[in-house]
Amino acid sequence: MIHYKIKRIETNEYDIIRNLDRDAFQHNERGSDGDFHEVFADNIRRSPYYIPELDLVAVTDDDFTYLGHAIFSALPMGDNGEHIVWLNSLAVKHSEYDNHTEVAYEYQHEGIGTALVMKGLEIAISLGFTGCMTCGNPAFYQEKMGFLNYRELGITKDDSVDEPEDCVFAMELVPGGFDKTNKLLKFSYYDFTKVDDVQIKAETLSLVLSKMLNKTIIHASYQTKQLQGGTLGDVRLVTGFAKTTTGETLPYKVVWKKQNKWERPGDPNSWRREYDLYQSNLGSTFIQDLRWPICYHSELLDETIELWIEYIDGVSGSNLTLEMLEQAALELGRFQGKLAKQHDVLMNITCLGDEGFLEREFNQWHNQTFSYDFLISEQCRLPGFLKQMLVNGDLRLVDGKSFEYGCLRSKGCDIPEYIKRMLYDIDDNKDELFNNLKHLPVVLCHRDFWNENIFFSDGEIRLIDWDTTGFGYLGEDIASLIVDGMDVTRFEENYHKLIPAYLKGLSEYMEISELDKESILIMILIKFGYRMMQEYMFSDDHEDENWGLDALQKIYEIGFKK
Repeated sequence: MIHYKIKRIETNEYDIIRNLDRDAFQHNERGSDGDFHEVFADNIRRSPYYIPELDLVAVTDDDFTYLGHAIFSALPMGDNGEHIVWLNSLAVKHSEYDNHTEVAYEYQHEGIGTALVMKGLEIAISLGFTGCMTCGNPAFYQEKMGFLNYRELGITKDDSVDEPEDCVFAMELVPGGFDKTNKLLKFSYYDFTKVDDVQIKAETLSLVLSKMLNKTIIHASYQTKQLQGGTLGDVRLVTGFAKTTTGETLPYKVVWKKQNKWERPGDPNSWRREYDLYQSNLGSTFIQDLRWPICYHSELLDETIELWIEYIDGVSGSNLTLEMLEQAALELGRFQGKLAKQHDVLMNITCLGDEGFLEREFNQWHNQTFSYDFLISEQCRLPGFLKQMLVNGDLRLVDGKSFEYGCLRSKGCDIPEYIKRMLYDIDDNKDELFNNLKHLPVVLCHRDFWNENIFFSDGEIRLIDWDTTGFGYLGEDIASLIVDGMDVTRFEENYHKLIPAYLKGLSEYMEISELDKESILIMILIKFGYRMMQEYMFSDDHEDENWGLDALQKIYEIGFKK
């Protein structure tokens, strides 16, 4: 009988376990790729889904022989991975004398693998996880361990999961363990097999981590995962292990953001604004309940900025509940109200945008013109069906106006007339509307205050992407929060709940009369009306539901339907 214990892996055991994983998968009956599994656990450890407490080894009582290894990680299923764990890898040593020419199975079929998994599930429950999933041999996971086929729990999978239907399993760790998830298994954002070939200067990384960890770092491994990106910018999560002068090995996560120079219409210096703001004293104005990520290091390199900033782990995007959004609105109001009393502080920050941004942004829909010849040319990325509508005369251009402006007024635009009229009224009365907005208090606006930039973390609000920040009219940011990136079904509740929360926060620092809710709707149409119309017109299938048209319809119902 083999006497062994199961414990959390230590960093000095990684090399031993790499070899165990490699040999176990190199010689199994299915001929799995040993080279892949040799580094698979390392990739998981560098990921944001790694759970150190669930990286387990089985070792003999005398600590002489390592018998097995199991590693679990958090599995996002419509959340941030706080409910479900995934058993990524389970390896059991074959024999004391494993080699690459002769394979024995001395330690196989002794219950070691089952014990590792059961210990992992026990720890997962203690950490608050409610379910587990994995894939593998049905004879092992279903018959020996009690997992169910995933479909029996109402779970589905998308095309990113290429495992056979009968080899994907799930287990509730508590009753209803998957009820707080969307019950959709997807691997598209959960791939630990890819390592980006991105070079990071060792001295820069050590400098960043020394400041972040408050220890002297002499070496750090790293892996990067792209969070956002494009031709002009790149945002990556950098993860790995940092070694200190005292011999400690510490895991870390940090965000590395690069932005190349570009000219945003009406705001040409926005490309470097985050760098400039981190150099300013704006950071001193934040309160704990709402702040930006900590910046550990920043550089301005010719026409590129680089920021090394805090990784924020929290609820964001469509997962934000109404209560979380209300808190974001409340804290925004407090922040803007507090800063309104610190006028001198803001006047010393010279890189902020001005209050004319909203009007300049709207005017793009009026004066950003393209010629007919360009729009129907191969160079133009306009959808082909719209080019054909131009050629056929179903869409027309209006001199001195944008394509969208003319499109809205063309016979080929099948948007309902009452919605067209709602947008026409904004165009026809824009001078008067902006004059009315200019009577509102001017406050510091984030100007990209939508759900993807808001993180709810440990009961507090964290706000990212400050590159468009500047002075603006009271209510601009709340107008964005109500609709931008939101499911249309949330618009009305957001409208009725977020404005009062925002005003409550403001009122703690400044006297303000009740904000005319119609002003917020006007701001929404100024900021998003043409974008919503564009999304609908650029879709070639007008039979299906469309966010753009549905959004305009809902705004009409909220504030303009007689």
